[in-house]
Amino acid sequence: MMHYNRNDVFIVCEIFRLSCQETKLVNTISRSCNSNVLNSSLNDMTDKLFIKCYSEFSNLQPYQWKCNKTIKTIMSFNKVIFDNIHFKTKKLQFS
Repeated sequence: MMHYNRNDVFIVCEIFRLSCQETKLVNTISRSCNSNVLNSSLNDMTDKLFIKCYSEFSNLQPYQWKCNKTIKTIMSFNKVIFDNIHFKTKKLQFS
């Protein structure tokens, strides 16, 4: 049993040693943003921080803006594809 426990402790120590910089970064982000992201994945952390920052800057609560998405049924590609991009097939070429 002791060998098994030592092995577990060794593995946890190695994980911490190898991810020390990342752990420090997450701790710093949590403290500076006053938001607990210690158990968050990178995607979840990004979402939490975006929601927090957007709410602070807009003076709106998340429930006031989070579900209010603009649904577009059509979009002009002239507005999203730059002039220096050219397509080879006729189907994708437009004026």
